[in-house]
Amino acid sequence: MIDPILPYDLPPIKAQLLELAARSDLLLLGEVHGTQEVPRLLLGLLDDLAVLGYGGLGLELPEGQAERLTAWAAGEGEPPPFFGPDGYRDGRDGEQ
Repeated sequence: MIDPILPYDLPPIKAQLLELAARSDLLLLGEVHGTQEVPRLLLGLLDDLAVLGYGGLGLELPEGQAERLTAWAAGEGEPPPFFGPDGYRDGRDGEQ
C-alpha cells in the first residue's frame, strides 16, 4: 500500500503563493513525473485557493486512464490502477 501524501507546511512561502494567486486569473504549477513536491504543495494550497475563487484543478493523466479516473472522481466505479506503465521509465512507476 502506498503511504498517503501529506501537505507541506509552508508558512512563509504559502503567503507569497496565495498573494500571487489572488492577483492572477490562472495559476500553473509544473512537476517532474514521479515526485511528490508539487502534489504536496497543492494539497496544502487547495482550500485557500478555493476561497480565492479558484474552482478547477488540471491534471495530466495517461490517455487510457482519464475516463476511468473521471468516473471514479464522480463516485462511480473503482479507482483506476496505479498509473505506472510496464516497461516505460519516465518516473511514473515510482511509489511517489
